[in-house]
Amino acid sequence: MKIQQIFAGVATATLCTFGMGLQAAHAGTVYNGWNYGIDSFKDGVSNGNVGGLFEMYGLGIKQDGETIYVGIDARLPLTGMATGGVTNGSIAWGDLFFNFTGSPLLNAQGSLFGVRFASNNDASVKPLGLYSGVSGKNVGTSNQGFGSYAEQSKHVSDRGGLPGAGELTDAEAKTYFKDASLGVITQGQQVVGSVFEALDGAALSALGFNLNGALGGATPPQSDAGGATRQTFGFKFTRGEGMVGDFVAHVFAECLNDGMAVRGNLAPKKEASTPEPISLLGLAAVGAAVASRRQRATVKVG
Repeated sequence: MKIQQIFAGVATATLCTFGMGLQAAHAGTVYNGWNYGIDSFKDGVSNGNVGGLFEMYGLGIKQDGETIYVGIDARLPLTGMATGGVTNGSIAWGDLFFNFTGSPLLNAQGSLFGVRFASNNDASVKPLGLYSGVSGKNVGTSNQGFGSYAEQSKHVSDRGGLPGAGELTDAEAKTYFKDASLGVITQGQQVVGSVFEALDGAALSALGFNLNGALGGATPPQSDAGGATRQTFGFKFTRGEGMVGDFVAHVFAECLNDGMAVRGNLAPKKEASTPEPISLLGLAAVGAAVASRRQRATVKVG
């Protein structure tokens, strides 16, 4: 059973079916203006066991005009985990991918949007921020992890866990991520004019990000026996041209030991209202009034 189904009374906003084999698409769990993909608390893998540092809790997205806010609630810190023998010396967060195409990830390659928010991950692009025309790749095995979402899911199930990817059920996730469990950006163009800014837990809280509230007051585990503690962080960015309508957004740890996804919808840009032009009849009336005033003000000299 999905975590959000456990807690009654949590508001959800229904969208049209998004295609790609995902039935009865929803806009995640909507609370306080944020749209959450709430993850299973028993599907992260650390040292071969379910739980630990790579357990994730929830991914939230909020739109305010052209600014998109993203909040992450998990155990893996933004800096990742220092690890020998892997690229950049750490197992970090992957990039956040947005898919507006209505197709599974494999078919959407080259048409995705991606946000690089972790400076120490294995992405081929370097500056932090938003990219368009994005393709990505799975770097799980090169980060001591899994070769696919399906492989990770089986590992979790075999050990009594509850696999899933946030708002996507396990079955939906297997369809969506099949042959394309994308972790980091390999190609894309940085969106000119998109302003990126990292946000800490306090800033997100001030913006209304509150996973406990979305869970109806329930509290995810604050730590585990190994000392991994709950982390809250995120970022904001100015959306790019074409980021409109239904989407699926997802993020994995580079090792693919856990990941989260959320479905939602970004509203189109609101056009500034244009004052109605003065009609020709109105202009004529104004001209006549001005001429009349001028005539009355004229002094005839004899």
